[in-house]
Amino acid sequence: MLFADLHGSVGVEKGAVMARASQKVTVAVRTAEGEHVEQLTDRPVRRMPDGVSGVVYGGRVYPVNEGMFICLDDESVPKSSCSDFVSPGEDLVVLVSASAQTTFAVDRWSIEPTRFGQYVVLDGTEAQAEELVRRLTAAGVTVKRWAESWRPASDGYHYDWFIRLGDDLTREQSIAAVSDVLAAGTSAPGAAASSVADSMSSVQESLLRVELLIARSQLATTQLQTASLEQEVEELRAGNSSLRRELSSAKSGRTRAEKKLAAAQTIAAATQEQASEQRAVDELLDEAQRQLDARDSELSARTDELHRLRQQLEAAEHAVSRERELREQVTAEAVAQPRVAGPLRGLEGVLDRMFDRLVLDETTVDAFTDAREFRRLSHLVRVLVELDGKQVLGKKCKGYPDIYEVDDVHTGVKGSERMGRVYHRRDPSSDKLLVFAHRKVDAKKQREFLEKISKEPVTLHDPV
Repeated sequence: MLFADLHGSVGVEKGAVMARASQKVTVAVRTAEGEHVEQLTDRPVRRMPDGVSGVVYGGRVYPVNEGMFICLDDESVPKSSCSDFVSPGEDLVVLVSASAQTTFAVDRWSIEPTRFGQYVVLDGTEAQAEELVRRLTAAGVTVKRWAESWRPASDGYHYDWFIRLGDDLTREQSIAAVSDVLAAGTSAPGAAASSVADSMSSVQESLLRVELLIARSQLATTQLQTASLEQEVEELRAGNSSLRRELSSAKSGRTRAEKKLAAAQTIAAATQEQASEQRAVDELLDEAQRQLDARDSELSARTDELHRLRQQLEAAEHAVSRERELREQVTAEAVAQPRVAGPLRGLEGVLDRMFDRLVLDETTVDAFTDAREFRRLSHLVRVLVELDGKQVLGKKCKGYPDIYEVDDVHTGVKGSERMGRVYHRRDPSSDKLLVFAHRKVDAKKQREFLEKISKEPVTLHDPV
């Protein structure tokens, strides 16, 4: 009977399921009038049926509002309908007030007319610029490209961002379109968020974001593993303590048996029955000692694994901190650099570094970004490389003695495969060429394009 009790007390049920770790938050409890009721500390976060994060108060689950509070007038649900918990590291889904949803403003903006169409130039954050692009697209205005502005506008002011509009709008139409979307508040219900495929972002910032997401994912996984392992270790320690108490009780029984045996031996020789009882007690003690040794070994292994996971957790937290500091440093350095004299970013910056002799007009940049004009770029790049290396000159355009044309450039556009054209004009004070790219549609469009580029100044200066 003693052996059965010892064996049954130290086992861990194989069917037991570890409790899932939950994210915990501190929230305030308020009435509908905003009156503070009390503070709830370290409350587990549950996932409500509609996906919103909630906490329990008064036996029911209330949704968490932006600003980390719950309102007693908000719709609540029973705990039984919220059995799923939000994991540590997972983003909370909170209620946002209607006033917060409708607030949107741009610090400063203007319309910049150019030969390629109308540009919206504005000051503000990247999120504000992206929201303006989304609203313009939702209003039916075509946005060809948007990015950070790296040169002053015609009014002499250097804006933070530019948005290039399509549809051949006039300056007055562009002003009206921007004014309408800024005055309209939030977008209409059901409006789909626009995907601005032509936006150019910094490669370094993208890599930092990917690395930061990976580090956050590793951190969340490590936290879950650590919490699960800590619970297992606590259960092993509890079972080990129980086994030690039973072993101590067994040793006390053995001592009492030994005293009884010694007393009997002083009176008469030990009987066979007493010897059998002694052997049984010894076997029980030996078995209990083996179980205790095995449990100690398992506890040691679990403790080592917990130490390893804690080290991994610290490394992941350090990586997240390092990536955040690096991103803040990169952002600070980018903001601190003078915009006019600083390095070019995006596709323009890449093309600027590719060629020593060529200065690419914006029509050439458009050829790289607009698949409707040049779907295949390999032949276009080869022509630019040959121009840069003085391996090709082209032929003079009739009626424009200072404009040279390289024709038969493959575009990859069905029906216009060989209609690509590359024009260039030479700077009389240097060896540099001003280069234009164009896909010929018909003779009239081609004449209009030549007339436009013939008016471009060709005095080219190296950037400071």
